[in-house]
Amino acid sequence: MMKKRWIIVASIVFLLSFLVIFYLNFPTTPQDFLLKQGISEDQIITESGVKRDTIFVFYENPHKNGISVGALNKRYLKWNWSYNGNVFVNDTDEDIYYHVTGQSTGDQDYSIIFGLINNNLIDSAKIEITSIDGPNVILNPQVKDYTNSKFFYVIMDEPLKGASLQIKVIPNPPLPNINTEND
Repeated sequence: MMKKRWIIVASIVFLLSFLVIFYLNFPTTPQDFLLKQGISEDQIITESGVKRDTIFVFYENPHKNGISVGALNKRYLKWNWSYNGNVFVNDTDEDIYYHVTGQSTGDQDYSIIFGLINNNLIDSAKIEITSIDGPNVILNPQVKDYTNSKFFYVIMDEPLKGASLQIKVIPNPPLPNINTEND
């Protein structure tokens, strides 16, 4: 009888130890996950709000020499990555963007468009993304300061397939309309 009790106690202690170790080693937030991947908090550019139980994290990826995005399904505490989408950082004044379309969370298809506008003059600009040969949509992405650039992203609940995207920077307030004609 005593031996049986010891076996039960030992089993409970083992199970509790296993659960504690599992909990301590399992990432519960995007930051935890990225830290376990060797990515520090100062490399995280921004996080999206929760969309259908999913948070998207945009971060500097030193292995890709650019920016990548990861998706965390909060309900299942499960990470799925986009298709190595990254935006390469350079010093030109050109618009640089990346459009990744695909199954981002295992159970939901998304279109994720993100990138950099390397222009110091668009302090409070609005960035408008228009699909020009796919579905006719105009997207107003979230914008965040990033070094000497603007980082922008938009996440659509449905894939945007076969579309070329046009990115337009609209100054805010709009630039004055200068009339060059003589009176």
